[in-house]
Amino acid sequence: MLLRTFKSILFPATETIKESIPDQVRRLIREKRAQEAHALLLPLLGKAGQAPEVMALIGEVEYHLKHIAEAEDLFMKALREKPGLAMAHYGLSLTYYESGRYFDALAQAQYACNLSQRTARYLAQLGLCQIATKSYGPARDTLRQAVLLDPENVPALNNFAIALQVLGDTDDALRHIRRALELDPDYEPAQQNLALFAAPPDYSTHFDAEAGVIELHPHAHDRPPSYGLSSDDISRLESQFSAHPDDVDLASRLIQAHMNALRVEDARDILRIALAHHHEHVDLLVLKAKIASQLGQLRLARDIYERVVARSPDHVEALLGLGQVLRDLGKVNDAVAPTERAAALSDKPETLIQLAFTYSNACRYPECLATCDRVEAQAPSVAPFLLSSRAVSHAYLGNFDEAMKLVHQAQQHEATSAGFQVFLGMLQLQNEDYAAGWEGYRHRALLDAEHQRLLPYPHWQGEDPAGKTILILAEQGLGDQVMFTSCLPDLLALHPKRVLLEAHERVERTLARSFPEIQVFASGQKNFDWLPAGLEPDYYLPIADLPYYFRRNREAFPKHRGYLSADRERVAYWRERLGTGRPAIGFTWRGGLQRTRQAIRSLALDQLAPLLCDPHARFVNLQYGDVAEEISAFAGKQGLDILNFPEAMADLDEFAALICALDMVITVCNTTVHYAGALGKPCWVLTPHVPEWRYGLTSPSMPWYPSTRMFRQPMPGDWDAVLQQVQVALSAWLQCPRNEA
Repeated sequence: MLLRTFKSILFPATETIKESIPDQVRRLIREKRAQEAHALLLPLLGKAGQAPEVMALIGEVEYHLKHIAEAEDLFMKALREKPGLAMAHYGLSLTYYESGRYFDALAQAQYACNLSQRTARYLAQLGLCQIATKSYGPARDTLRQAVLLDPENVPALNNFAIALQVLGDTDDALRHIRRALELDPDYEPAQQNLALFAAPPDYSTHFDAEAGVIELHPHAHDRPPSYGLSSDDISRLESQFSAHPDDVDLASRLIQAHMNALRVEDARDILRIALAHHHEHVDLLVLKAKIASQLGQLRLARDIYERVVARSPDHVEALLGLGQVLRDLGKVNDAVAPTERAAALSDKPETLIQLAFTYSNACRYPECLATCDRVEAQAPSVAPFLLSSRAVSHAYLGNFDEAMKLVHQAQQHEATSAGFQVFLGMLQLQNEDYAAGWEGYRHRALLDAEHQRLLPYPHWQGEDPAGKTILILAEQGLGDQVMFTSCLPDLLALHPKRVLLEAHERVERTLARSFPEIQVFASGQKNFDWLPAGLEPDYYLPIADLPYYFRRNREAFPKHRGYLSADRERVAYWRERLGTGRPAIGFTWRGGLQRTRQAIRSLALDQLAPLLCDPHARFVNLQYGDVAEEISAFAGKQGLDILNFPEAMADLDEFAALICALDMVITVCNTTVHYAGALGKPCWVLTPHVPEWRYGLTSPSMPWYPSTRMFRQPMPGDWDAVLQQVQVALSAWLQCPRNEA
């Protein structure tokens, strides 16, 4: 009672907001009063010109009334009126799941979450679909978010418990099952799961998607201890804290207990009371950062962790938290130092696991494998959960047999199987086993749903497109879009009535000029406001699905001389500006971002000095980004005259014209490769020992671009050998009368 008094004084209640009709409908659905929800919407039924949002809301009610076909029809109609409507994609996920189409349901739920990430019911549905498709680790994380946002979501609590149980955390799973039954004693899946927890402790689990319950199968494995407290324990802590609100240790225990129970608002309330007494206490700040991180406030969490580490450099929790947040922000290289520091201070398995993940993300593969060995020596039971890091590390070290073996092991382990078929597909593509590789690659959204978007039309599956309209959606990075457009002539050869192509606004002009038979729409790849009103395509597909149909083997890649067309007037302009005389060679030295393996794709500019000092050529900067000062400092130190045209870097259509005006390009693996190769320009590619799948492993050129020539590291990290090869080849090329690459 005293604790409630504290909260009411410090955090007075805000004025009650009148419940909207959608909120009323969803409350009634949650209370299992779907008929009343239907009656509430009755005045809207059958009205002409219904808003898409209304159709989707009615569809949700129809679904809960078990009118599945009617619900699905309403969701599809809503999406035809308003493509990208999150609530309609969520609705389709519900209906697809009901009919056993779990991967289709997963795709719809992922897209709904992409469109509206902080919606508890969307996350709850996504977590359920992840469980049904055996992505238990992602399901646990998704459902934790759902319950944080909506602590009284009974199905989410039940499904969160399922994910925890499958991953071995039985005690915490049991706690959340009991919480679900406290909220709804009649919820049958939770009742059944509670009974199953009485099974002997040496049982592993399998999820029955139709029943929403766990099936137990004999298989001994260790389970980590639970750190959760019962409701009675939490109540006792609250009573003690009410009497001693300045007790930091007591506050920390209570905050952690609420966080473990996923009662984030209660945790925040206790934290605010405690911080009022101890404004800058590092342990309280760490808890504040943890809460921010769990709520998706990553930059706030990073800032708090950095404050703590600046004051307490040996605070292991803060160091680990900082490393995790930096990884989540894509700053994988920056995450290494704090995580290494934490592991030096504490070599517990949970710390070393974070270090192994960090090393893998930062492309430090030997260190990752060594750390995995340390972890497994201490805790053999965690070995299945390190399979991903081990497989990735072996693959990028060139140990493909070992990587494949680990992938197959992972596919046998239910907790980590989904998504490995995508990784396996990329390994197969890397080794030019295209027919098998594209099969796995088609499911790439299991690993990364960021670029996935869906439309309410049939997905093209290779049917005869003659006389049909096909809409192709942009996907992935700019270079990938350029690469995949090489398949468009194959599609056009099948005589569709009309092909529509979405393209990122930065590449739209070049693609529109290059494919005049195709109507190209510029977009930001986030919404569908570019779609013409009334458009009803017969089929649609993401552009990265085209190779599945048209690049089934190496022989299927055309020996083209370039399929992109630069602006002829701008090419002439750049040729005049470059002048005549010595050959003009474009170059880059950096590729990707930290999270896309920048560490192994990039060189220091100084490493190119032996090449760029050759007096028989002029060198032109093609590196994207604000590199003017870097170029100026390097050129001054080396006494070189590097040509730099920032205006061409800012506009990719201008960039294409500049490349056409050059004699050759020398580049690391980045977008420049795709532009030069697609324009048919001679392009020498400096590749890591094991590059991304697009570049292959052994071929002298990329299958996508016949004008490329690959210079590959003989060993991981050996750029010196690559640069020596390029220097010899460049000297020979410069002496060739026609400069043939």
